[in-house]
Amino acid sequence: GSSTSHGSGNFNVNGALNLPLIDDTLAMRVVGWRTRDSGYVDQIRVGKLATLRDVNNDDVDGGRVMLRYRPTENLTIDLNYTGQSETSNGSSRYTPAGIASWSGPGIPPVQGCDLCNTDVTVSPWRDDLQVYGLTVNYKAGFGTFTATSNQYNRDVDFNFDSTPILVSFGVPVPAESVEPQSRRVSSSELRFASDFDSPVNFVVGGFRQYESTHWLSDAITTNDLGQVDGPFSESNSDDAYSHPGVGHTFFGQTDHRTTQQYAGFGEATWKATSKLTFIGGLRYFTERLEGV
Repeated sequence: GSSTSHGSGNFNVNGALNLPLIDDTLAMRVVGWRTRDSGYVDQIRVGKLATLRDVNNDDVDGGRVMLRYRPTENLTIDLNYTGQSETSNGSSRYTPAGIASWSGPGIPPVQGCDLCNTDVTVSPWRDDLQVYGLTVNYKAGFGTFTATSNQYNRDVDFNFDSTPILVSFGVPVPAESVEPQSRRVSSSELRFASDFDSPVNFVVGGFRQYESTHWLSDAITTNDLGQVDGPFSESNSDDAYSHPGVGHTFFGQTDHRTTQQYAGFGEATWKATSKLTFIGGLRYFTERLEGV
């Protein structure tokens, strides 16, 4: 536990538990953590609310579960999952004392102060992460076979005050940029590592990976609470520039990309003498990228 000046209390809790489920055959490990860090920046001109306290807090919750199954002495199967979520109510950016904030028609300036943010909209964000994994190892008398498969998922909800940008273009309307992002990566690999009783040994295998990313950026007007007025709309009647006071959408754009990769690899080791070893390897891959 601790405390933050100009903020409040903080704490960090974590723990792990090992569970032998079946002797020498099945076991589990569970890990969890929680962190609460107080904010210390105040937002002093949000919509009609005027002030929001300690907006740059940081809250993290996460956990991991690992399971190992060893049905025979030569075969091991590992499963794992990790999940984490991180959230904050606002930005750590602030306008120092003695500095006037940006302003525009209908948006009067305010004087900066120690640890105060002068944005006119709220800027919360959230970061969610999930990782799944599977590894299988089989030890034969002549080498080891290893197979892995993994899935990585990440989603980020990111908002920031886009009003200064609009003001610079002569459009003094409070608005927020909403930028959700997602990423998905799946990968698999199969390899064999020899263990011959000879001067020559080798590793050979194959790899596949597929990745998909999606990014969205929308500028939407905000209400008296500094929050967006609604979801992005493609309708002309909701155009905030052409229909001021009625429309709520300024613009939007998307970026979606996929990448697919396949690879084959090998490496050979020749121990020519007790002091001289030759190593040679080769990797061939092909990758395809598509985006809209």
